[in-house]
Amino acid sequence: VGIRYDGYEHMTTYDQAARIVEELYAGGVSSIQMRYRGWFNKGLNNAYPDRVSPIAGVGSAAELRALRDLLGEEGGNVFPDVMLQKVLYGSRHFSPQREAARNVSNQTWLFTDYSRSLQYMSSDYMAGVYYINSPLASAGQVGGFLGDYRKLGLDGVSLGDLGDFLSSDKGRSRQVSRE
Repeated sequence: VGIRYDGYEHMTTYDQAARIVEELYAGGVSSIQMRYRGWFNKGLNNAYPDRVSPIAGVGSAAELRALRDLLGEEGGNVFPDVMLQKVLYGSRHFSPQREAARNVSNQTWLFTDYSRSLQYMSSDYMAGVYYINSPLASAGQVGGFLGDYRKLGLDGVSLGDLGDFLSSDKGRSRQVSRE
């Protein structure tokens, strides 16, 4: 009984990440390559990345560049993470009918991550339900992402789900094989 509330909690801001990096430097660690997840379009389960909307509560673009510069002092870098193959169910600006990969029965693929420890299909905050992005739709998606990402002035990116699986599109009007 109660009222459902979906809220966001910012776990680590850019300033907090910088303090962690300084502590690691003080402890003798150098050349840190940082993968920063959940920095744009609604966090860890980020929406369809055809555009980039950094989360203001995590920090500004200037603070992210300052983190990059701090890491660069010791030969490191920051790599903001983006998912390009998996698209969260219900993402705005994504049309499953046009952009999701299809199987040989012309049905879109929907999946969720499998929790090996609990032996069930997970739907917690880390997993969610995803469509597989069609390889044909990826070009436009990447172009939109890059246009906004370049404005941030960063030189690295983490392709978080690229290589997780090999996809094809068997839609009747748009065949894309794995070869």
